[in-house]
Amino acid sequence: MSSAEKAAEKITEMENYDLRILNAIEIGMIQHEMVPFEEVKKYSRLNESELEWRLRKLNELELVFRQGEPYLGFMMNYT
Repeated sequence: MSSAEKAAEKITEMENYDLRILNAIEIGMIQHEMVPFEEVKKYSRLNESELEWRLRKLNELELVFRQGEPYLGFMMNYT
Protein backbone atom coordinates (compact mmCIF):
# COMPACT_ATOMS: atom_id res chain seq x y z
CA MET A 1 0.00 0.00 0.00
CA SER A 2 1.44 3.39 -0.98
CA SER A 3 1.76 6.34 1.39
CA ALA A 4 -0.98 8.14 -0.55
CA GLU A 5 -3.35 5.21 0.05
CA LYS A 6 -2.38 5.11 3.75
CA ALA A 7 -2.96 8.85 4.08
CA ALA A 8 -6.32 8.62 2.32
CA GLU A 9 -7.45 5.92 4.77
CA LYS A 10 -6.21 7.82 7.81
CA ILE A 11 -7.38 11.30 6.83
CA THR A 12 -10.55 10.82 8.88
CA GLU A 13 -8.40 10.40 12.02
CA MET A 14 -6.54 13.65 11.36
CA GLU A 15 -7.31 17.20 12.45
CA ASN A 16 -6.27 20.54 10.95
CA TYR A 17 -3.29 20.72 13.34
CA ASP A 18 -2.07 17.34 12.06
CA LEU A 19 -2.19 18.62 8.51
CA ARG A 20 -0.34 21.76 9.60
CA ILE A 21 2.44 19.56 11.01
CA LEU A 22 2.65 17.48 7.84
CA ASN A 23 2.90 20.71 5.85
CA ALA A 24 5.62 22.00 8.19
CA ILE A 25 7.63 18.80 7.73
CA GLU A 26 7.22 18.99 3.98
CA ILE A 27 8.48 22.59 3.95
CA GLY A 28 11.41 21.65 6.19
CA MET A 29 12.37 18.79 3.89
CA ILE A 30 13.37 21.35 1.27
CA GLN A 31 16.52 21.96 3.32
CA HIS A 32 16.75 18.85 5.52
CA GLU A 33 16.48 15.12 4.97
CA MET A 34 15.29 14.81 8.59
CA VAL A 35 13.59 18.00 9.74
CA PRO A 36 14.73 18.99 13.26
CA PHE A 37 12.01 19.22 15.89
CA GLU A 38 12.70 22.94 16.35
CA GLU A 39 12.10 23.55 12.64
CA VAL A 40 8.79 21.67 12.74
CA LYS A 41 7.86 23.74 15.78
CA LYS A 42 8.77 26.97 13.99
CA TYR A 43 6.85 26.15 10.79
CA SER A 44 3.79 24.68 12.52
CA ARG A 45 3.57 27.42 15.18
CA LEU A 46 2.27 24.92 17.76
CA ASN A 47 3.40 24.77 21.38
CA GLU A 48 5.88 22.07 22.28
CA SER A 49 3.58 19.71 24.20
CA GLU A 50 0.86 19.82 21.53
CA LEU A 51 3.44 19.25 18.80
CA GLU A 52 5.03 16.29 20.61
CA TRP A 53 1.64 14.63 21.12
CA ARG A 54 0.59 15.10 17.51
CA LEU A 55 3.95 13.96 16.11
CA ARG A 56 3.66 10.78 18.19
CA LYS A 57 0.19 10.22 16.72
CA LEU A 58 1.40 10.82 13.14
CA ASN A 59 4.29 8.42 13.74
CA GLU A 60 1.89 5.74 15.02
CA LEU A 61 -0.23 6.27 11.89
CA GLU A 62 2.99 5.68 9.88
CA LEU A 63 2.68 9.03 8.11
CA VAL A 64 6.04 10.32 9.42
CA PHE A 65 9.31 8.73 10.46
CA ARG A 66 10.99 9.77 13.72
CA GLN A 67 14.75 9.89 14.25
CA GLY A 68 16.16 10.26 17.76
CA GLU A 69 19.90 10.49 17.09
CA PRO A 70 21.99 12.61 16.55
CA TYR A 71 19.02 15.02 16.92
CA LEU A 72 15.25 14.65 17.12
CA GLY A 73 14.00 14.90 13.53
CA PHE A 74 11.10 13.89 11.32
CA MET A 75 10.45 13.14 7.68
CA MET A 76 7.39 12.28 5.62
CA ASN A 77 6.75 8.60 4.90
CA TYR A 78 6.67 8.35 1.11
CA THR A 79 6.83 4.56 0.90
